[in-house]
Amino acid sequence: MAGGRSSGGTVIMMLLGAAVIWAGKTAGGYMGDRWGRRKITFASVVCSAFLVFGCNPEWTIVWMPLLFVSQLATGPVLSLLYEKSGKHAGIAFGLNCLALFIGSLFL
Repeated sequence: MAGGRSSGGTVIMMLLGAAVIWAGKTAGGYMGDRWGRRKITFASVVCSAFLVFGCNPEWTIVWMPLLFVSQLATGPVLSLLYEKSGKHAGIAFGLNCLALFIGSLFL
């Protein structure tokens, strides 16, 4: 056991995390269409800040809902980029990937 968690527990947490990420991305697109892309994106960015800077990953009860909400921005951000890039899907997707890559360098 490394860090007090068994390998079976780690696999379960990875699968739970993947399911939460998928659900957040899916719900974000739907919620963005219903309630406004900018509102959903703002809420997602705020929760992402708490997830990155204020939450210990060992606090599963808090971490998983924050992970879900932080994923809500995917659909709205991609649709906003698509709209602002003159409806060029490749540019919108590429800019989003570039932003994610740059962000990964700093966190």
